[in-house]
Amino acid sequence: MGNQKEYLDTVKSLAEMIKTEWINDNNVDVCDRIFEVVDGNHYVIYYAANLEVLQYSDNDDCFEDQGIELDTSKGWRGILAQVAYFAMHQDVSEALKQLGWDGTDFDNDFRR
Repeated sequence: MGNQKEYLDTVKSLAEMIKTEWINDNNVDVCDRIFEVVDGNHYVIYYAANLEVLQYSDNDDCFEDQGIELDTSKGWRGILAQVAYFAMHQDVSEALKQLGWDGTDFDNDFRR
């Protein structure tokens, strides 16, 4: 099991990777990239790592805030994976906002 610093470093690294991709090609769809990097990340893929997201993320309840209904058909592990995905997605989105992303585009300072 990892620790909070490792999780937060991963989130920051993913956000910086997306920023770099956008700088190199501003046709990159940032929302799609957030989905792709979070959906394929070990913190979302592995059940044990799902627990780390819930432990270290401040967004473990963001699915409720956004009115998202969880699919309960796959039992508690499926629910855990979904909650971890939405929390990590929000964490990466917030990290990108700290780097200048406004939710649809980047401000003029983003390329610096």
